Amino acid sequence: MKKTVFLILLFALIAIQPVFAKSGQLQILNVINDKNVVAEGGPYSEHYWVETDGTRGVIHLTFPGQRKVTAKAKAVFLIINIPNIKDSGSNTGCEIVQNGKVIGKLSSGKPGSWVEIPLKKVDMSKTTIQFTIRGGGQDGLAIYSKASGFGPLLKLVY
Repeated sequence: MKKTVFLILLFALIAIQPVFAKSGQLQILNVINDKNVVAEGGPYSEHYWVETDGTRGVIHLTFPGQRKVTAKAKAVFLIINIPNIKDSGSNTGCEIVQNGKVIGKLSSGKPGSWVEIPLKKVDMSKTTIQFTIRGGGQDGLAIYSKASGFGPLLKLVY
């Protein structure tokens, strides 16, 4: 009996996966407004398209500004969900633009996945944070919209 209990406890200790916490604080902001502007096709509601040909679509995103935070974010990431639908993935990705400057790039994306895009030199000084996602090449990319329930998120690390 003692041997059986010992073996069970030993197995349990071996099977436990360690969980490590990262230092700092994390804030997740939900998109408050999104809009897909396309030259052809649409309108789209559950998912939006970005590409330099075809629909020639761009996506405008608005997030709330930082709330009750005095420290400057150490890192900022845009999180997008790519739907698992025909032609949603991209081999040329997309660019994230703020105030006319590219602040992030996604080189490629697979259908049915989510992607965390690091952003550099984000202007967080306004009451809202606005970005435009535009195509990174001729291969279009689809992302879920706010209306889908899987809309873009902004991850701030302090």
